[in-house]
Amino acid sequence: MIDCNMQSSSDILSGEFLTAGQNAIGLISPSDDATTTANPVLVWTAKSGINKYTIEISTKSDFSHLILSKEVSGSSYSLVNSDLAGISELDTAQYYWRVSVVRLQRNLMSKIGTLNVSPKNVVYVDSNVISTYQFGNKSTPFKKIQQAIDLADTQRNGDPSVKKTVFVAKGNYAEIVTLKPGISLYGGYESTGWSRSISQNVTTISAPFDTAIIGRTDITSAYRDTTVVDGFTINAGTITFQATYGVRLLGASTTLTNNTIDGGAGNLSYGVYNDGASSVVITNNTISGGAATGSGAFAHGIYTTSTLSGLIKNNVINGGNPAGVTSQAFGISVRAPVIILANTITGRISAAVGSSFGINITTGAAATVISNVIDSGPASINAYGISYNGGSATITNNTIKGLSSIVTSVAGLVVTNNILFATGGSYGLWESNATASPASFQNNLLFDGTALYRDQNTFDRLTEGLLILEANTTQGAAGSSSGNLGPPTIANFAAVNFISATDWHLTAATPAAVRTGGKDTSQNTCGAAGTSSCGDVTQDRDGKPRTAPYSIGAYEQD
Repeated sequence: MIDCNMQSSSDILSGEFLTAGQNAIGLISPSDDATTTANPVLVWTAKSGINKYTIEISTKSDFSHLILSKEVSGSSYSLVNSDLAGISELDTAQYYWRVSVVRLQRNLMSKIGTLNVSPKNVVYVDSNVISTYQFGNKSTPFKKIQQAIDLADTQRNGDPSVKKTVFVAKGNYAEIVTLKPGISLYGGYESTGWSRSISQNVTTISAPFDTAIIGRTDITSAYRDTTVVDGFTINAGTITFQATYGVRLLGASTTLTNNTIDGGAGNLSYGVYNDGASSVVITNNTISGGAATGSGAFAHGIYTTSTLSGLIKNNVINGGNPAGVTSQAFGISVRAPVIILANTITGRISAAVGSSFGINITTGAAATVISNVIDSGPASINAYGISYNGGSATITNNTIKGLSSIVTSVAGLVVTNNILFATGGSYGLWESNATASPASFQNNLLFDGTALYRDQNTFDRLTEGLLILEANTTQGAAGSSSGNLGPPTIANFAAVNFISATDWHLTAATPAAVRTGGKDTSQNTCGAAGTSSCGDVTQDRDGKPRTAPYSIGAYEQD
């Protein structure tokens, strides 16, 4: 039956006549394909005479899998997690939504809208994504790391106190990544279930020009622990006659951990370059200075110019292989206060050209060097385990090898509980001038080389008896030189009492004077006679606790 208003009896019975002549419901917010939070506010056009609407959200475009179907009053709805069916909250994925009038079957139903839920604190990146829609969630990750950093910063309205995280899937990312405070980057993910394995899911950042990762002064020490780079292979560029950087920190206080970093091949090449940061933590990385080329090529695993507090711990670091007979390779070059703890450090890694330094300490530094294994590496000119040229430094419980193990050109060095062995006919410790005496030289083992100790660039000290006299080593107060060991008591030590030529753990055959001859590492007075190695050296290079009686060198007993 048709009435005078052209309404069928079925329309009247179903209520469809209430909406006759009106346009379909329009979806207002979020706009189609927008990125939202997991609890979006959904808004649509109100219709005359209607105050009840049904809102539906589905994981499927045909609405065959509803996760929400709810009757609401008014023309907006703020999603409440308890209204969802089968899930506790919206995941980081794409969803479909629509609105209809309650109990009406056809008139006014809206078009289907899509919304993309971004994670609360995590943004996702996958270099292999092929979708044109990239929202930074699990199902539609970004293709570039910088896109994710920028979105994370936008989500928090640029407030660095709000912590954000970027998960990056395996692949190669050829881009310059600029860090922002409070946003951490984690590599090593697979892009299906987003599980993590750094070794299996190699995630590489390759510099398209000179620098792979850069941080600036907005990353202050307050954000060091929330600005983390973890789990990447980081490669600097190859640029002739220009410096190249794996990680370049220009006043940025960051944490670098579990990365493999290479300094590339400029005329100066740096694995990690730190200039002006107030606090930097570098732990559990493998870092190479790269392969600097050209006249005066210098390569640095880590180079730091100024920092108020820094920690370099549990890394494997080398200065790379710069080219040319005038080149110089530095495992670590220090011009600032820093703790260098439990690392394996090599100057040059293979080619015997130029000069090579395990650690170079110079003006402005206040370096504490504890429980490291240090090797100058090969060189054709100078090869020093540690070169000390200024600032202040305490060197304790290390095992150090070089053409000369330690070379000092200024006074004030504290050297305690170290194994120092020279190769190529040089010295365990070499004072390069008449004013370069250490402040304290105690409980060290020296062997091989032309002499155990070269005092004031003139006098060779060949026996243990000469090493325990203050006038021969420190020109200091009584007790500033004592307990030092050398042949003949430790005859043929290198051949007999290391596990091998490259493994410098002590063995059961190591003499008691070395295995139990160290100073008390639980004390905190550095270099004082009869007291301490240098302040709470509680673990060896392997992380093994040091307990009485204490060993000399990087490793506690065997």
